[in-house]
Amino acid sequence: MTDITSRIASVVVGLIAVVLGIACAVQFFELRSVRAAYAIAQQKGAADDQSIGTLRAQLATSQADLAAAASGVQACSASVTQAASEAFAVRAAAAAAQAKAATQAQSYQHQIDALSQRILDPSNQSETCDAAFDRLRGAL
Repeated sequence: MTDITSRIASVVVGLIAVVLGIACAVQFFELRSVRAAYAIAQQKGAADDQSIGTLRAQLATSQADLAAAASGVQACSASVTQAASEAFAVRAAAAAAQAKAATQAQSYQHQIDALSQRILDPSNQSETCDAAFDRLRGAL
């Protein structure tokens, strides 16, 4: 019986050894697969970190460009405000000049009408046309 028991024990130990060998082989291949996946994940993480760094640099550049554009907009806005103010002043000066010209034109027309009346008046024979025109020129 010891012989049978030792043989059964040997067979059982052999079977356990085979099962453990298969389990170790399976674990070995799974470990290699996990290591490969981990290496790929590390490479992807490094690439993502580099991409994030690039994106941060681009963001900083974009923010600087935006700040410069905002400064340019403020300068343009100030220029537009100044130009509008100058245009208002020019428009006011033009209106004043137009009013003054209208007043002067009315005054000149009144003088011309008075001189024309004097020239056409038959009772005023002593003044010649040339003298009347000389007075008109002097008044202008």
